[in-house]
Amino acid sequence: MIETLVLLGVAAFAAGAAGAVLGVGGSVLLIPFMSIGLGLDMKTAIATGLLSVIGTSAGAAAPYLRQGLANVRLGVLLAVGTSSGALAGALVAVDLDSRYLFATFAAATLGVGAYMARAGETARERAWRPAPAPSGRLRLDGQYFDPEDAAFYRYTVARPGTGVLAGVGAGALSGLLGVGGGFVMVPAMTGVMRVPLKPAVATSSMLLGITGAASAAVYLAGGFVDPLLAMAALLGVSGGTRVGIRFMRRTPERTVRLAFAALLVVVAVLMGAQAFAGGAVP
Repeated sequence: MIETLVLLGVAAFAAGAAGAVLGVGGSVLLIPFMSIGLGLDMKTAIATGLLSVIGTSAGAAAPYLRQGLANVRLGVLLAVGTSSGALAGALVAVDLDSRYLFATFAAATLGVGAYMARAGETARERAWRPAPAPSGRLRLDGQYFDPEDAAFYRYTVARPGTGVLAGVGAGALSGLLGVGGGFVMVPAMTGVMRVPLKPAVATSSMLLGITGAASAAVYLAGGFVDPLLAMAALLGVSGGTRVGIRFMRRTPERTVRLAFAALLVVVAVLMGAQAFAGGAVP
């Protein structure tokens, strides 16, 4: 058991660092490690992953807010969708065959990874683009300083209603799969709402704790939370998050996007293979 906790702590540290850079909460890496590498029950892995998501959010939100990267008004709006979706997803997941959880995880990560592999507009190309009227009334426009090119950017937010609907889907996947929803919300913010990647990552990190808490309570009530595993994951993720934050601000946007895509494709392949393996049972 001690060896398992040590391995989980080390993996959680790496997942926390990657999660802070990519805005995905780290559990998108940690859950495959727990379920495949450590052989844990998928639902226990999901419950532990959700707690690590809360840890990532707690560690990343405050620094991103101080740096002016997170868009608070946008985050509050999207939380309406993500939290309601997360609760619904968790209620479905606790009674679902684990093989379907593996398959859904694989399909979702593969689709988002393929989407993120497409080259997007840079922050410079998006700066000062006029916003539709609904976004203007909600005052969702943001601004931030990017150390990568020592430039100050303002941006406008498009299609807030569509973003909230995407949040419901992201929250449902979070509750269903324990992944925090960031791997859906970051592409939704950059591709649909036209938010530059770095503010999208920072805002997603702020959302993770709210989304994770909404669904973690369901897994806790169902008896799927192991306190020792949760403690090891939280300690590792919290340390890794602090390291990841330092890298994200100075990492080129295209590098973050391609790393995000490659990571999700690898995870999709691993989890897809597990869905069809004999051991992937409830």
